[in-house]
Amino acid sequence: MTSPYLNLDKNNITHEHICCAIGKGKHQKGEQIKRDWLAQEFEHGLIFRKLNERGKVFIEIMPCEYALKPIVAPNFMVIHCLWVSGKFKGHAHGKTLLNFAIDEAKKQNKDGICVLAGKANYMTDGKFYEYFGFEKVDQTDNEIFELMSLAFRDDAKPPQIAEPAKKAILVGGRGITVFTTPQCPFVPTCLNDLKIVAAEMNLDVHVVNVKNHGEICDTPSPFGTYGVFLDEKFVTHEMRNEKGYRKIFSQFTT
Repeated sequence: MTSPYLNLDKNNITHEHICCAIGKGKHQKGEQIKRDWLAQEFEHGLIFRKLNERGKVFIEIMPCEYALKPIVAPNFMVIHCLWVSGKFKGHAHGKTLLNFAIDEAKKQNKDGICVLAGKANYMTDGKFYEYFGFEKVDQTDNEIFELMSLAFRDDAKPPQIAEPAKKAILVGGRGITVFTTPQCPFVPTCLNDLKIVAAEMNLDVHVVNVKNHGEICDTPSPFGTYGVFLDEKFVTHEMRNEKGYRKIFSQFTT
């Protein structure tokens, strides 16, 4: 029986959609950046598995040593993103994709698999992972992000959130600082909207493009993929439009 899922690879990356950015919409620039990054990272063990339908149903995993998440977990697999949306919810796709990731990590003789979780947007609640045996092993000081882990060996060292990200404080920060990665196709459009709002507030925007795991672990960005700071304070990991950013910053500037 043919599987309803498929993995992206160097042979199909140019013509298969990448789920979160479909078609020639406003995220077209970010989609190409994401495609280029995927093509580059396949050789580092990145796996992008999706439902073979036109929709947002996929999981993206890769070895921690290359992951764009501020996680210290040697020989662990990291879940970058697990997303099931719209009409595809309620059909066990999340369960199936997560079980695939767990099995893949075991096949590669990893010590376990881990993921940043939480109740905020762009994240999966940790309770979902608990159902599959994951345990909370760490969390950020602001308690927004928690690190969930499923160890395959009793002697496996528990994963940790890198110390700068755990504190989520940009020491010496002035104005708006944004830490970005090529891992999400929404970044360029949302960053542009953020710059428009920053200009309205007469604030400068400093963008730090993070390219690899070592760099991400040196930043205070707790989500890794995208992080916005106002002066030294962490503001959000959410990729919003102009209206959304105005609402967020109103809470920090009043």
